[in-house]
Amino acid sequence: MAAVIVFYRLKKIMRVFSRRKSLIVIAFFITTFLLNGVLFYYAENIVGGRKEITLPIALYWSLITMATIGYGDITPKTGPGYFVASIAAIMGIAVYTLTISIIADAFLSSTLKKVLGLGKLRGKKILVVGDASSCKEIISELIRNNLEDYTGWVMSKTPKTPPPIDYIVGEYDEDTLKRAGIEKASHIVLCLDDDSKTLHLALLIRKLNKKALVTAVVLSDNTGDLLKEAGVDYVLTEGIIGRLAASSVFEPLVVSFIRDVTTAKGYADLIEYDISDKEEGLTIRELEEKLFKKDGSRYKVLYMTRNGQQFFLPPENTVLKTGDKLVLLKAYKHKVE
Repeated sequence: MAAVIVFYRLKKIMRVFSRRKSLIVIAFFITTFLLNGVLFYYAENIVGGRKEITLPIALYWSLITMATIGYGDITPKTGPGYFVASIAAIMGIAVYTLTISIIADAFLSSTLKKVLGLGKLRGKKILVVGDASSCKEIISELIRNNLEDYTGWVMSKTPKTPPPIDYIVGEYDEDTLKRAGIEKASHIVLCLDDDSKTLHLALLIRKLNKKALVTAVVLSDNTGDLLKEAGVDYVLTEGIIGRLAASSVFEPLVVSFIRDVTTAKGYADLIEYDISDKEEGLTIRELEEKLFKKDGSRYKVLYMTRNGQQFFLPPENTVLKTGDKLVLLKAYKHKVE
């Protein structure tokens, strides 16, 4: 029993040491620096009678010797002084070695944590949570829109090939979400294979972050209804995919259009646009012309919301107001042959 107690006490001491080894090395350096300086002063000034070796000069000598520089401007002349100089040199090498090992250990530990997904995500505004195949497509589309630096991926198991963005691995629990920085995220996308886990995770996320915009990809329409009740902003279900698949039978061009405008790698893209104070008073036609002059792409307003009201294909003479939100079709420059 006594051996077990001793073991756990030693384990606790080692754990404390591992956390505070940087402070221990600093304390060790300061102590040996001061001790060597005082001993050198005593050996050369008090014992050897060298009045030019004052305490500040002795401390300077201690620092230079421990740093293994050794300018040679101050050297020992007495036996005790030589002894102190030898000890100071050895202590300097020891402190230098310990410092390098701590830096290397911290760097290696940080690298391993990042590779294994055991670290933390910092400054990520967009979090993708899940292991479903749809997650990869979500990540790819975010990268195409140049959002990789703002995106982090939370997954439950270490991937065979590291993804092209920062990620962490862990259970879908509160600790893992906090490691991902869930409290500061502005957009969260859930893409799990299990709807029950998605529902549980949505509730947990809303507990930790009530302001983020949450999107969930689920299998069942019933789960989608529950997720909306749980505060999820947007829900995508297999029913949507099913309806698109059915449309491909009798209106395949519509499916082709939707596929092309929902990815950033085609000839066109759907974009959301918020009207600013400077743009208030412009008509829709004037805004489209302004955007055309800016980058040469053609724009068409397909949808507008104002004060909670929806307008599809609003007239070109509609006067825009601050706060209006638009969905525009952006057609990149290419020739019709």
